Amino acid sequence: MANNESATRGYNPRDHLVKIKAKDGSMKDYYPASWRLYELNLRYPNTNLSSEVVHMDMERDFVPVKCRLYLGADYTLKKPRPSNKVGSQRRTG
Repeated sequence: MANNESATRGYNPRDHLVKIKAKDGSMKDYYPASWRLYELNLRYPNTNLSSEVVHMDMERDFVPVKCRLYLGADYTLKKPRPSNKVGSQRRTG
């Protein structure tokens, strides 16, 4: 089966949704990052993440972290996937 469907057959993400308060005051479903990473590992067992602290500002309690996702057994041999962040620009042509 593609993408390890057999490994995720008994896993249901809806079982791990929690309610959080939205900015408008309403309650909405949220899928915690820990469970998203667990599901990623079930679907793609050779997935690797690398992270790097970019800057640490103790006064403002602000620490941006750069994370990369590698879909292979050895992240030193694989190229990172391009970012799909909102606002990122890609060169074409």
